[in-house]
Amino acid sequence: MNVEPCEDAASAAAGAVSLSVDERMKIALLFVKPGKIGGLARSREKSEVWTCFGELCYRDPDQPGDASVVSLDASRHYCLVCLENVKSQPELLRDVNQLQSYSTATSTATLAEHLHTKHSIQICKNATDDMRGKKREMLTTSLMAMPSSLLPITGNKDLNEDFLLWLALDMDPLSTVKNNGLNYFFSKNFPYLSIPDESTLWRNHAMKVYHRLVSSVKSELASVASIGLMFHGWTNKNTGTYYIGLRAQFIQDDWTGKVVMLSIKPCTKDVSSIIDHLKNEVICFIPDYANKVLYATHDGTDAMIRASEVLHVKSWNCGIEPALHHLLTEDSLGRVSNLVSLLCKCKSIFRTLYDELDTLEEYEQNSCDQKVSPEFIESIINMKKLFDAEICYVTNEGYFYNAEADSCNMLAEYRSVKCKEFIGDQCSKRTDSWSEKDILVNWISSLEMINGLLSFQSEVIFALQLVGKIKPCLQPHEWILVEELSKFLGTFLALNELVSTQTTSLSLIPLIRAEIADSCKVNCNDCTELTEVKNLVLKNLNKRFPVTSSTRLATLLDPATKGLCNSSTEETVELLYNAATEASNSSSLIDPFNLIVTVKTVDDVDLDSKNSESETCEPISKKMKLVQKHSGACVTWTTPHCNQREEIRKYIKYTDDKFEDDPLAFWKKGQFPILAELAKSILSQSASSAQAEHIFSTAEMHLSAKRSCLPSYRATCLSFIRDNYKINFTSRREHKIKQEPKV
Repeated sequence: MNVEPCEDAASAAAGAVSLSVDERMKIALLFVKPGKIGGLARSREKSEVWTCFGELCYRDPDQPGDASVVSLDASRHYCLVCLENVKSQPELLRDVNQLQSYSTATSTATLAEHLHTKHSIQICKNATDDMRGKKREMLTTSLMAMPSSLLPITGNKDLNEDFLLWLALDMDPLSTVKNNGLNYFFSKNFPYLSIPDESTLWRNHAMKVYHRLVSSVKSELASVASIGLMFHGWTNKNTGTYYIGLRAQFIQDDWTGKVVMLSIKPCTKDVSSIIDHLKNEVICFIPDYANKVLYATHDGTDAMIRASEVLHVKSWNCGIEPALHHLLTEDSLGRVSNLVSLLCKCKSIFRTLYDELDTLEEYEQNSCDQKVSPEFIESIINMKKLFDAEICYVTNEGYFYNAEADSCNMLAEYRSVKCKEFIGDQCSKRTDSWSEKDILVNWISSLEMINGLLSFQSEVIFALQLVGKIKPCLQPHEWILVEELSKFLGTFLALNELVSTQTTSLSLIPLIRAEIADSCKVNCNDCTELTEVKNLVLKNLNKRFPVTSSTRLATLLDPATKGLCNSSTEETVELLYNAATEASNSSSLIDPFNLIVTVKTVDDVDLDSKNSESETCEPISKKMKLVQKHSGACVTWTTPHCNQREEIRKYIKYTDDKFEDDPLAFWKKGQFPILAELAKSILSQSASSAQAEHIFSTAEMHLSAKRSCLPSYRATCLSFIRDNYKINFTSRREHKIKQEPKV
């Protein structure tokens, strides 16, 4: 099919030719790539004319991917609106000669005149952004009805927003758009796409996307009754600026657990400023927070506890990660002098090896005996990086828990103890990593250090002999102690990984307590130092991992862990009944005790679960392995519905061969409607503050030494977009995919 360009309607009429049915059908595969041919980059073309004029192309259905696009005429500008008018006609009446085209030398004024006279589209030279948006909507009305497979590219707005997301997700600076390699790739492979400049990305798109996501987060938080807040402090080592990270965990109506980022912003380091900062951020995203049930998870420092009180949270807890840190450092390892000396000696070994790194590298290059391997040299370099990044935590002597006290009493007892003055960064301070007197205070860093020694034991001994500094080498009994310590700390590393999932609940605490108690059983083969450490861990277990009323409720409302509660049936019934009554009285909803509901029978639910299990068989998780290890058997029941106390009793007795790893999947089935509302509230409280700490990983990339000039508000905006983009953008694209016709 040959397309002869025509300058106006008269010539089109004169040049009309007779087309076959097959050729008329192929017209549907024509499309126009908007943009000026052979002109300036489209980002510099301000005229709206180029949204509906461009190169005429043909999509070959027999060719895959990009090979299917064939350029028919790159010497003239074709009208996109004319083409869509031709396509909208019945197949037998389609005439390609009705398609208007102009030479590449034609002015935009002539093209605008065509749009005005032929299609009643007015191009305003000084149009505002709102007017341009309306015109784009008018121009693309006919395109929206087409399957996306026939559209050449997405709109400019979506394209620029997606480009912004690309940079935000990869944590690349916006100045990436200036890179020669990126521009070369797009100019060669996608010449019809324009790359927006840095100022356009930030001014026209970044802030719009940010505010849109903020509105979406506010809307989601407004729709739930219970919210678990997670906040933590962090100091940027490059600038010394202190930041507060804030995230929220909640359960949606469909029983899906969700975590959203609220903010990461700089804050001064005094207690009152941190409290005011957290309150203002919560008010910004949850204006009616006083009418919500709030929980808090943080590092247990004075400022965070006072902020929890100001926000009137129902209960707060120290995150599992900082609790493990305190338990293994200041409560146990740091109190055994022989272990402290051993860790100092291990650090001294790596310090010595790093000082002689040039000698080791020269030996590795010139020798063939492999006694100094490249992996060993790399481990020394990595350990130096670990030492440089080491953070020594300030011990808060006034911080402790009372296992029997509720949230309010815990706050009162906390204040009854003389706390250290909150000076500077209350969580951390920088130390000299290579000082012989200092040890690695972070127990995970200590574990990595001793594992590095054990992995290259023979090479460490040889390297020290090679450089003539055998004095710091470990003795045989010290190597044995290091190996025992590595095995002991490895158990806690697995517990740390257990709470690294996106959503967690306090039901994990009894599992962790049971595993710690099991790991600290003294063995007759344990050395004196390890025995002392185990006894100290057990002594301080209740202090760092208290079993509060919130923990007991969360444990009972997780079907997989309720067998870990040691209370009697009647005590458990009263605890759940009182909690459910309190929840219903404080809720604006109808009392769930007076609801008449229709629920599935246990047999129906079991049948549904068996059908779903037959389709997929997933490996058992770490949590369920611990549940099977530490919980006992329960009695089954068959009748699902009665009054509130009977429902609670039957829930306590209910068991299943395979409980879900996620308790929300159980409550979604609707077997126990009275307890379900209580579960949705209690399980909203996170056991881990890791999600708040993960924000700092992103922020550290944005605020690195190479990007020290980046304003903090830009880092906040880009981090927020990266964390919450799925709220808007993923759902929008999934909706488009669902609407597309199947081929």
